[in-house]
Amino acid sequence: MARFAVYDLAKDAMRHSDSSNLTGKEVAVAALLSGIAGGVAGNPAEILNVRMQNDQALPRHLRRNYRNAIHGLVSMVRTEGLRSLTIGLAPSLVRATLATASQFVSYDILKERMLRAGYPDTVSVHFAASFVAGLIATTVCSPADVIKSRTMAALRNQSVKGGQRLKAPSMWHTCSFIYRNEGMRAFFKGWVPSYARLCPQLVITFIIYEKLRKIYFVRHSKQL
Repeated sequence: MARFAVYDLAKDAMRHSDSSNLTGKEVAVAALLSGIAGGVAGNPAEILNVRMQNDQALPRHLRRNYRNAIHGLVSMVRTEGLRSLTIGLAPSLVRATLATASQFVSYDILKERMLRAGYPDTVSVHFAASFVAGLIATTVCSPADVIKSRTMAALRNQSVKGGQRLKAPSMWHTCSFIYRNEGMRAFFKGWVPSYARLCPQLVITFIIYEKLRKIYFVRHSKQL
């Protein structure tokens, strides 16, 4: 939601007085700002999600045993401090920015071209544009997803050693480790399940988003 809100607000703020389309640089700035907002807002939830999914794969003495998201969030702040909420923030910001750019920009461009080709502004156009945007977004975001998940999942294994708390691996360290040991194909592991999750989500999200935006503009124009 944060990405959608900031993306639209940024585009509205940069809208031209002559109603001409935004330039590529302006769209990139809107995507960058919305990606940063989405990455910062969603990072704590991403950490909890990764940790809770990987907990059962760890030895018993290393498990966190979060009962739920609230308990996990409180435990993180209590035992690791507020800075724990920013763990893996760099790859999260990269992923969120790539996701916003690949999803929103590709969707907007595809929809605009279809409308210019003479197709009516209907659910069918929104479905087709979001379906292709899902393909693009999954491919673009796959490396960032792998790096982000590896960085966050590795934290528990490296958090304590000999009574000393170790620093979490950086994004670049994780990236180089994956490339050296597994090759380029490792950055696209899980592409199929990622697309199976992302595509229906994008299709539903953009169709609802278009409906809500039309309702808003209709009401706004009547008020004017």
